[in-house]
Amino acid sequence: MPQYDIFISYRRKDQRRFAANLRDSLDKHFYRPVAFLDQSAILSGTEWKERINEALSQCKLMIVVIGHYMKDHERISGEVDYVVLEVTEALRRNCVVLPVCCDGAGIAELVGLDERLQRLNDFQSCHVDTVDDNGFKKIIEHAETHLENLRVQDFAAGAVDSIASGHRLLGSLKRANAQIGRIAWSPRTPHIICPSYDGTARIWDVLHKDVERTIHLGGERVYSSGWSPCGTVIAIGLHRGGIRLVDRTTFDETSCDGKPDAVYDLSWSPCSMMLAAACGNTIRLWDRDGKELRRSIQHSERYYSVEWSPSGKQLVSTSEAGVVSVWSADDLQINWQQELPAPLWDASWAPDETSIVVGMDSGISTVFDARRGIEVTQLGPFRGKVNSVAFSPDGAILALKSTETFGQLAFFCTKRWSQLCALDSWDGGKWNHRIAFHSVLPLLATIGPPLDASRQSNAVNSAIHVWLLVGQRHLRQIA
Repeated sequence: MPQYDIFISYRRKDQRRFAANLRDSLDKHFYRPVAFLDQSAILSGTEWKERINEALSQCKLMIVVIGHYMKDHERISGEVDYVVLEVTEALRRNCVVLPVCCDGAGIAELVGLDERLQRLNDFQSCHVDTVDDNGFKKIIEHAETHLENLRVQDFAAGAVDSIASGHRLLGSLKRANAQIGRIAWSPRTPHIICPSYDGTARIWDVLHKDVERTIHLGGERVYSSGWSPCGTVIAIGLHRGGIRLVDRTTFDETSCDGKPDAVYDLSWSPCSMMLAAACGNTIRLWDRDGKELRRSIQHSERYYSVEWSPSGKQLVSTSEAGVVSVWSADDLQINWQQELPAPLWDASWAPDETSIVVGMDSGISTVFDARRGIEVTQLGPFRGKVNSVAFSPDGAILALKSTETFGQLAFFCTKRWSQLCALDSWDGGKWNHRIAFHSVLPLLATIGPPLDASRQSNAVNSAIHVWLLVGQRHLRQIA
């Protein structure tokens, strides 16, 4: 029997068709059979009571479909009401229950059936119109939020390390012995695209610690990746030039126009309509179908990073020559530029676009006023070069990672640019490997050697380390 995360409870004489369509929508959204519905999940000749009990024991979330005919069930005296039984069992197990009230029905339609269901009054219900497809979208959004919160809690319970700051190292996703390139989170689910020097890009289901899909790129080194904000397209940048666009649902591949130089970094515009790339010594833009739109003039040295501003009107890039540049997205003309005395590996915009932070080869991170290009302050020094910087989605926290054998993972309060904590971060690589906050979940991903090889001098950055930011709310209060 498949592992079902969601159990759909309903009255067959009430909302049978709606329940079936809801099951189909949930399975399609999560790319797998995620919702148990008795009319499709139980084969003929199967002991249906046993299957229902098994599904109830597995589920993390119960969706109760409530219509105007919930009370109008026909049963002989003493016969079990299985809707009441299912919901009561879910409440007994402290399962999250999502009452879905259809076409103006209320939760009282169900609560009145049995005094044991009084607790349902404590659950916020979701009201939908069964003839409006937006009703399914609303339910899916609620279900997705509940499931991810529950999975993060489960994952946190198995954390392998914890520190005084409240952050927890949840574990390591290991990739044989191949170096990992620039990772990117899915915008709405706990999945990471992991480019690798072994010529593949893997989609990891982080919470299940499993590879969902392996994309083969002909044995060519894969340097970078980017997940579109809408979640439907993955971009993959290759060492010898070229960008592959992969459909998240069908996994069909297309190539971007032209064959650029080595693609060190990729960044999607906030609207998901354009893709920017740091390609050798140029910055180039494509539309989401892979048609090239424009490119910058050639720079004297390689560009190592590129990132869209949150508004989608500008881009920031860093280069081997130590130059940080802010570009207009309309014409790729430079708005401002500053040259620093060491190669720059990474840059990140503050969510409110007031600041840009860059990571330097000299072990310093510099903060700029994003509008005027004026240096605000410097952070550090740190052990080794600062090869990755990232703001939390709310902008309250800056994370940066320095590399060499004994590097650091440091967190800063952006209100005062004061350091909150710093952790040892063993690193076996010399290239820039992005650290990445998830846009919705309290998760941070970094790259380094596997935990069992982290202190070895020849260790390779072949693992993704996922941190649960359990102290993030507390850190905001400090800020």
